[in-house]
Amino acid sequence: YLLARGSVAITLDLPEGQMVMVRTMREGSIFGEMALYTGAVRSASAITREPCILLKLDKVAFARLQAEHPAECGRFHTYIIQLMADRIARANKEIVALTR
Repeated sequence: YLLARGSVAITLDLPEGQMVMVRTMREGSIFGEMALYTGAVRSASAITREPCILLKLDKVAFARLQAEHPAECGRFHTYIIQLMADRIARANKEIVALTR
């Protein structure tokens, strides 16, 4: 998803029905990309915090993008790899901070 307007809370479900908010996404943010690439069950939930406009790139449109616009899709892949690498680095820093 591309968040065109509004904000979204990204949450994780914990044991015993608890939920923890891990991040707030704001306009221009992309989320849900892992499921697009892996097809796996989502690891987090997204809850709108205010009225939002979301643009969705589903698997069918993604496959069409790859077939019809390979150069643009390559740039998209590069962007998503950078995004995911940044998120992993941030998560690693948060884990280190929790161990102190």
